[in-house]
Amino acid sequence: MDTIKEQTTATLEFAFYDENAAAVIPDNGSFQLYDKFSGTAIRNGSISGLAATMDFDLTTTDNTLLDQTARYEIRVLEVEYTYTTKTGRGLYEYKVENLSYLT
Repeated sequence: MDTIKEQTTATLEFAFYDENAAAVIPDNGSFQLYDKFSGTAIRNGSISGLAATMDFDLTTTDNTLLDQTARYEIRVLEVEYTYTTKTGRGLYEYKVENLSYLT
């Protein structure tokens, strides 16, 4: 699992595939970013500029801890996309570390 320090940015690269593991360019896509433990929504929306591979930028707000007393939190990025008449889905989890616990 990747680790990101709280209140920093990061860029994720992801790719879209069909059921045969062939790259596809989706017709449309959406994402949800949420905290795994509490289920709290962090950010969601449509994905624009669709291509077979894409970058997704995580912001400082995305990586701000909800509970400042926690050592870390786990974020989940859920991506859903459609191509032709089919739907694909992917999940990515990462850890956000609380800077006050780092030595």
